[in-house]
Amino acid sequence: MSLGNANLLELADLMAHPQVYDRKTVVVIGLVKDVQLVIDQKGEPTFKFLLADSEGALKVTSRIQVQNGDQVIVEGTFTRRRQ
Repeated sequence: MSLGNANLLELADLMAHPQVYDRKTVVVIGLVKDVQLVIDQKGEPTFKFLLADSEGALKVTSRIQVQNGDQVIVEGTFTRRRQ
């Protein structure tokens, strides 16, 4: 299995150092929770969910359908949000 140019990260590393990974491609693994189907501005289905592991959770937006309880590997651009 090829993961592109990114290495698999622990969610804890990502959450502890979000500034390091901001706007960079990351690969993380976890369980899907709280899936919401949203129709975007183009009328396309988009899935928003939490990707969780024992250390925490990360918000993910995907065009690929997922279900609660799925274990998935997510590769994408990480965007740090200040809240």
